[in-house]
Parts: sequence; C-alpha cells; structure tokens
Amino acid sequence: MEKPIQYLHVSLWDFYKKIRRGADTTQLRIEALHKRINNRVPFIGVSNLYTADDMLNAYNTGYVDSLAIGKSVMLNPNLVQLIESGRESEIETTFDWDKAEKYRYTNAMLDGTCRGIDFIQNQNNLNYAIKAKIIKKLN
Repeated sequence: MEKPIQYLHVSLWDFYKKIRRGADTTQLRIEALHKRINNRVPFIGVSNLYTADDMLNAYNTGYVDSLAIGKSVMLNPNLVQLIESGRESEIETTFDWDKAEKYRYTNAMLDGTCRGIDFIQNQNNLNYAIKAKIIKKLN
C-alpha cells in the first residue's frame, strides 16, 4: 500500500548552513529544500535554534512552515516560561555536564554524547570517565 507523506522534517546542524557540493554552494541548504519541495508538503526545519530570536529569524526566512526546537527544550525544560517572562538571557544554548540533572536528556542520550555520537557539539573537553560518573549518578 502506498501512502503520501504527511510532512517533511529535516534536521540540519545549522539552519543557515550552505550547500557544500553538487549544487549552488552560495545557497542555504534549507532554502534549496524549500524550493525543491515547492509547498507540496508542510516543511519542518530543525537546527540549533535556541532563543526566541533564533526561532523567529529562522521562521521569518519563509523557508519552513514550522520549526522543531527539541534541543532548546531539552536544555531548557522551562523554555516557554523563560520567553514569556522576558528572561531570555537565561536560556541555555550549550550543554553543561555540571547541569546534566536539570536537562531533559535520557541516559541513552547522555551515553551517546559521551561516546561522541550525539548531537551536542564540543564535548571532547571532558573525558569519558568523568562523563560516565555523571551518567551513573543520574541513574
């Protein structure tokens, strides 16, 4: 049985990353996808959008119909309250192992981060043994 797709949800490391090869390298990847999709299905963009300004700027490009902000919500379980109360300066945009208990990360996600296979950037500055102790503490 063949079913039409309901939407396209594309996760890029950076919303504003340009095409690297095979097409116009001055064009944004998200823009190229938007043009290719041509409004045939709703297009959801994902990519390191943490603050309200990040989200609004990305949405206002017109390239996506919606945004997914999972990383920001996982780092900031109170994201909506921070934005609504004008406390955007408190929004965390990087993962801090000292605050791992506060985040909405599962143990599997933390383990993946320790092994360097997760989506959190720049985690090589903390060795695996220290990270493993943190994960064990969270269990």
